Amino acid sequence: MTDLNKAGLEAAQDLIANGAGARTDAVELAIREYLKVAHAEDGMEGLVGPDRRKMPKDRDSLTHKFEVGGFEGYITAGMYEDGSLGELFLADIGKEGSTFSGVVQAFAVVFSIALQYGAPLDMLTRKLAHMRFDPEGETGNPEIPHAHSIIDYIARWLALRFGDEDLQEELRLTSLEMMR
Repeated sequence: MTDLNKAGLEAAQDLIANGAGARTDAVELAIREYLKVAHAEDGMEGLVGPDRRKMPKDRDSLTHKFEVGGFEGYITAGMYEDGSLGELFLADIGKEGSTFSGVVQAFAVVFSIALQYGAPLDMLTRKLAHMRFDPEGETGNPEIPHAHSIIDYIARWLALRFGDEDLQEELRLTSLEMMR
C-alpha cells in the first residue's frame, strides 16, 4: 500500500470514527492530509494551500436592507473579533426557490469561503463593483444612489463598510461620514 493510499484509508477511518457531528472538520482534515502526502510524493512538499480562518461561534454582524431597481433584500455581514468581514448572507432576494435567488445564495457562500481562505476584500470588491446586469436602478441609499446590478450594490456597500479609503476612492464611493 502506497503512502497516498494509506493516508486516504486513515482519513476514511477517522470519518467513520468521528461520526456526523465532526464530519465537516474531518473531511477538511482528511483532504489536507491527503494533499500533504500527494504533494510529498510529487516533490511538492509544503504546497497544501492556505488555512481556513473559521468564523467564531458567537460573532457580531451587520444587517442592511437594500433596494435595487425595485428588488429588495437584506445583506448580513458576519465579522471576526477584529471587526473584519468573514461571511456574507443574502436574504429575501427574488422568489424563494427561483434560479435568481439560488445563484445569489451561491454567490454569498463562495464569497464567504473566499474571505475565510484569505482572499482580500479589496480584490473581491474591485472585481464585482460596477458589474452590469438586471435588475439595475435607483437604490434609495445616498451613499450608492444607483447600482448597475445587485452584485454591484453589494460589492460597493461592503467596500464602504469594510474597505479602506483607497478602495472607496478607487470605486468612486463617498460615505455619509465623509459627506458631512
